[in-house]
Amino acid sequence: MLQCTVEEKSGLKWVAVSGRIDSLAAPDVQRLLDGLIRDGQRLLVVDLEDVHYVSSAGLRIFVSTQKQLKKIGGEVVLHRVSENALKILKLGGLTGLFRFVSSPDEAVAALRGEPSPSRIEKKEIDGIPLQVVEKPGRPGKLVAIGSQSPLAGSGYTESDVVAVDPGKVPFGLGMATFGEEYAEYRDLFGEALILDGSFLFYPAVRRPAVDFILHAAKEPGLEYRFLNGLGFDGTYRYTMAFDAPSPLDLGRLVDVLFDLSDADLLGFSFLAESEGLWGMHLKKVPIVENRPERGGIFDPGNFHQWMHFPVEPSDIDHVVVGCGIAARNPEKAPQKVRELLPTGSRFHVHGAVCSKAPPSRRIECFEEEIVRVLSELEIGKIQHLLGQSAFGSGMAGIIELEA
Repeated sequence: MLQCTVEEKSGLKWVAVSGRIDSLAAPDVQRLLDGLIRDGQRLLVVDLEDVHYVSSAGLRIFVSTQKQLKKIGGEVVLHRVSENALKILKLGGLTGLFRFVSSPDEAVAALRGEPSPSRIEKKEIDGIPLQVVEKPGRPGKLVAIGSQSPLAGSGYTESDVVAVDPGKVPFGLGMATFGEEYAEYRDLFGEALILDGSFLFYPAVRRPAVDFILHAAKEPGLEYRFLNGLGFDGTYRYTMAFDAPSPLDLGRLVDVLFDLSDADLLGFSFLAESEGLWGMHLKKVPIVENRPERGGIFDPGNFHQWMHFPVEPSDIDHVVVGCGIAARNPEKAPQKVRELLPTGSRFHVHGAVCSKAPPSRRIECFEEEIVRVLSELEIGKIQHLLGQSAFGSGMAGIIELEA
């Protein structure tokens, strides 16, 4: 009979397994390991001393867990593997995937052997534990792209399209697409996101799908096509990792960013695990050809035909990556900045909603992890995120901006 126990020793999670790990028992072990990863564990010690049989199905769960954790800076270490279990691992040619240890001290040395960089500072803001890295950080410049004026009346024409050089706008958001001829791309505008030189957009069509170009800034001759939006450059002044004891809404996350930085205007990017998103996106492209017969797209009689708007939070446990800007005090911000902020809000944020998977929490790998997530996870949609959107844990990078 299979038995599993979990305890903490020397700051590590230990999973002791005893009995037989066959095709019937393997799903129980998999659920246990998946639960630990969802709870934020990235370093696991699995004790197999009392396992007398492991089938191929049993091996598969440890191999898949190891591959999953290795992608996000974690690891499974095997402790005191029984003779029978070790034989099966050897027959499968899988011993090279794991580190084997024979004592708690050896396990700690294996998993904690490399000390955290001294530049990582632990802080707590409003009861939220943080890991923070302060960097030299080059201030960035905020630029407005196109105009919001034609939006409400669905009045955009070809003359309103702004071509943007990817090399000059490493971060941004708005309503955009790409293409060469207006007739080709005019019906493909949608919520868009630029993250460290990668471009993603969600066309406002009946059956949308996210399209993207990773490292778009490196594509010669490519130009983004914007109807409206914003962009900024600069480098990170701070990066941080957070693990909120209760869901952290987007508004509180912005508060934390301003507690770290003295700047009045911030650009930021983030990667987080959703605790429920409130997001919205257009269902139609607001060009003159789609103009409503009466009123504007935000009028009550037209709104539901034009806008996907939430009535309840969605996408819990999904990974979200995004970027935006935030003003410490919108009323005192320059007119240019106020025009880029939604009415009544001090931030403007777009997020790409990805599939469920445990992201890395290693703050030193923040930028690399965003690239990995965009490369490996399925991206379901891009939305304008509302302040009620909540996160459990994640990482963020702060760029101090000049208007």
